[in-house]
Amino acid sequence: MTRVENCIYCADSVDLSRGQGDHIIPAALGEFRGDVHFRRICRRCNGLIGQSEAQLLRCGPERLFRQFVVPATSRSRGSASGWYVGAEGAPPPELCMDVPEHGMLLTRHRPELNAGEIIDQLIVDVAGGTRHHIRLFPEMSPVELKARYDALGVTGKVSIAYNCDESHHGVYMKLFAKSFGVDIPDAHSSIEPGMSQSAARFTFKVNSHYFRAVAKIVFHYYLVHTQRFRGDEECFDPIRRFIVEGGNEDEFFGVRRVFTDEVFGSGFTSSSWLHICASYESCDLVVGYVRLFHGPLGKGHPYHVLLGRPKSKIVLATPAWAHMYAYDSPVPDRGKVGEVRRLPLLTRRPRPSSCIAGGACRSSRDAILDCWRAWFGWLEFPHGEDSENRYLLEHDEAND
Repeated sequence: MTRVENCIYCADSVDLSRGQGDHIIPAALGEFRGDVHFRRICRRCNGLIGQSEAQLLRCGPERLFRQFVVPATSRSRGSASGWYVGAEGAPPPELCMDVPEHGMLLTRHRPELNAGEIIDQLIVDVAGGTRHHIRLFPEMSPVELKARYDALGVTGKVSIAYNCDESHHGVYMKLFAKSFGVDIPDAHSSIEPGMSQSAARFTFKVNSHYFRAVAKIVFHYYLVHTQRFRGDEECFDPIRRFIVEGGNEDEFFGVRRVFTDEVFGSGFTSSSWLHICASYESCDLVVGYVRLFHGPLGKGHPYHVLLGRPKSKIVLATPAWAHMYAYDSPVPDRGKVGEVRRLPLLTRRPRPSSCIAGGACRSSRDAILDCWRAWFGWLEFPHGEDSENRYLLEHDEAND
């Protein structure tokens, strides 16, 4: 039976009986048993949003976490042919090792996830402490090297050094002479050949596309589980425009915390990898939450996203809910990589001075109290162990 609705982003007709719709968690992170796809989106808008997802998967911390989880997937988006592929104007993650006088750019060295290898590179130190790296290749032309250097936009006093494989030394000396007209000192004389241990750090650089992809996850998760809205209502105009067109992410990611680790209680542990999605809605506020990658080797960053400010006086029986996308252990080589499970939320009635309000809060204490009274003062929170709609609004009186 054909069922036609309109795409929430462009209003084009969408045949819900055809196609899969949008995956809440990007398909490149694996398919989960029990997952529900968001269907009210057309193929064109879904593809457009997928471009932002590519940056999330290639350029953010999620790229590093994927190295530990390695989910099986038939989707190649974001997996890239190597570590050095960025997306939508953002560079890939940069791994640097701290050595005397210079920070060295490393390549990821698999299967040893905590190992790296120093690569051919130009090291540009700018007065004030800023450091840039340009990866070098023996086949690089002077025009290409000069273009990459100019793209850094460095001004003032600059110190330049290089590090390379001994077999490439002569090639790079000629390249530097043609590109800059000067000799560049060798930076690798203090590094002993062989294996050694050193402190290292990752640097992630993203732009609006990263936050648009995060907002999409949160928004579509909310729409799949809420019974109040379709997603094309006027109160969601700002978040829809941001997801598709971009904009100032601070308008949506400045919301105060609704969900903390304590809220989720003992519903999950760190013994296996998972993702967490949650939503909260009141009569005039909708907030979504997502944490990609929570597991034995670390936690991804938790994001709260302001989705909308509806105008309603409906009292909600279920103001908050959460799910975890849990990977099987070990992660299978093919097929489904895990399952979606309902995540119970702890309960505690909020004190009058609690506030989990949005970015509209002013810094003064009175403004915070006003926000709490406006958004949370009317709610009745279920209690008891048998309630499935449990959650916690924390307040630390020691901070008063």
